[in-house]
Amino acid sequence: MDDDSVNFHYAPYYCEENIWFLCQEAQFAKLALKVVIISNEFRTCPLWDQRAGETGNPIFWDYHVILLCNSTSWQVWDLDTTLGMPVDLGYYLRRTFSRDETLEKQFALSVRIIPAEEYIARFSSDRSHMKDAGNRWLAPPPPWPMIWRQAGTDLMDLIDMKKDSLGILMTLRDFGRHF
Repeated sequence: MDDDSVNFHYAPYYCEENIWFLCQEAQFAKLALKVVIISNEFRTCPLWDQRAGETGNPIFWDYHVILLCNSTSWQVWDLDTTLGMPVDLGYYLRRTFSRDETLEKQFALSVRIIPAEEYIARFSSDRSHMKDAGNRWLAPPPPWPMIWRQAGTDLMDLIDMKKDSLGILMTLRDFGRHF
């Protein structure tokens, strides 16, 4: 890796865990932080300018998790973007999401916004979503132990945009207007 993510816990395809660790970095201790989970009812989210994608084309994630940080303005920390970090929220939204109205309607995205402290305290994942029907890994798991809490809020509840779970829900468009 030749970018900023080498300074943080990072495992490709495990954005939810990457962001869980990022929220706890000392440099963010006195800043307003929000964890933003992006998904939709089809769990098909086109995002541009992502490392795992091809230049000029979107990658289709089932969900994606980023960190929103406010020091003097809202900025995005996305360990999977090729745009750099941090990046202004408006710029990130314009570059990462489609401006094609047909695509926008077909894959209407929602976001779940969770205060970072709550995400840190409640997030839990057994990583089962990263295994196929034969119990084989779809992507190698991170080198650290899984973040599992018996009484935690499971990742699958957080990416289900129809489920009442942590945080508040809004459309991607409303999110851009709100922040």
